[in-house]
Amino acid sequence: MKLRQSDARHAVNLSLQRTQLVLTGGPSTITDTPSLALQHAQEAIAQRDRGSNSTAPLTVDCRPAVAPRHDSTTTVMAACLFKNCSSSARTVNVRAVRPFGPKHSATAVSQQRLAQQQRRLRSLSIVCSFDGDAGKALKEAAALDELIDVMLEAKSQQELSRLVAENIFSFDAKFWMRIATRNDSLNNEAEKDKLKAVADTVMVLVDAMVKQTEQQLNDSAGVLQEVLKAAADERGEWYLPLDKEQVSSVRAALERYSDRLDEALLSNCFAWMKKCQDDRMDTMVALLQKVLQLYAAKALRGQEAEGVAGVLNEVVFAEEQEWEPIIRRAAATGEVAEAAFMEVLQKKMEATVLGMQSGSYAQRVQAEYLKEVEARAKTVFRQLAAAQ
Repeated sequence: MKLRQSDARHAVNLSLQRTQLVLTGGPSTITDTPSLALQHAQEAIAQRDRGSNSTAPLTVDCRPAVAPRHDSTTTVMAACLFKNCSSSARTVNVRAVRPFGPKHSATAVSQQRLAQQQRRLRSLSIVCSFDGDAGKALKEAAALDELIDVMLEAKSQQELSRLVAENIFSFDAKFWMRIATRNDSLNNEAEKDKLKAVADTVMVLVDAMVKQTEQQLNDSAGVLQEVLKAAADERGEWYLPLDKEQVSSVRAALERYSDRLDEALLSNCFAWMKKCQDDRMDTMVALLQKVLQLYAAKALRGQEAEGVAGVLNEVVFAEEQEWEPIIRRAAATGEVAEAAFMEVLQKKMEATVLGMQSGSYAQRVQAEYLKEVEARAKTVFRQLAAAQ
């Protein structure tokens, strides 16, 4: 089966124009990029505040400013989703957020605060009596109110930045509509100014994250193109299935760009696959799937070379068509037994699932790869048991 590189390049260019993330789980490994985005955003906020005559409503932390560290994968995937998905197609997934900072005693709560809490309790009680879309809308509004209150109570720009990064899925059209509704319902000008300042800060932070993510997606697209070129022949054509020489070339390219095999590259790969599927370019889809398989084999390969763990590493790094012969040979020589092999494989799967960000592309690809190895191994051991 032959695929011209020019056809693939056409699909790649189209996909780059409207790259979309296909999320299958929770939020998902780009190092330091979100922190840099937050740092740039904070600098932009500081410049804006220095040029304004109004007093910033948030208190400034006098300790040395340190860019907050948080899970980078969640920020990247969420920022990509914020940028590339339309507000009508995006589903709001607002998480309940616990307030940060010390809890105040009941005696220290102002009458106005008590009134707000009472109104919220009444709203929540109304929510419980509704079913369908009305009840869902009220629940979303209550969750957004809780998020807004937590951001209003933030004690520093660093804390607010962290809240934005952790809840970036929430900043869609419904969030800004809720901000506008709350602003219209406020009678106190000081509270209106504080709400407006928080909204401006959130917009700056989200914009910085999205721009940084766009840049990283563009960079990762170039890396993915280089990896695909490694599988082409001298005429720029791919022949599937790839021969051993081409597989070795792709492995070498993955090794050469090992520090760039991050969540942005994987998200680009999935986006290109979706575009090729829509355009019925099945050969290109198979090529991208092969790249993902070789990535998973590289990521999952361990250091063990002896015993059951050594056999598993050999299987994981081998070509798909070599899995069953390797397991059969090891079982025939008594090197592995079904129970021991499955136990080691299960531990590796647990380490992959628990040791990586839930819902990330890296976790998804590696977990699916190990599940396929498990299915093949069960088939081999079942056939061996039937033959005895």
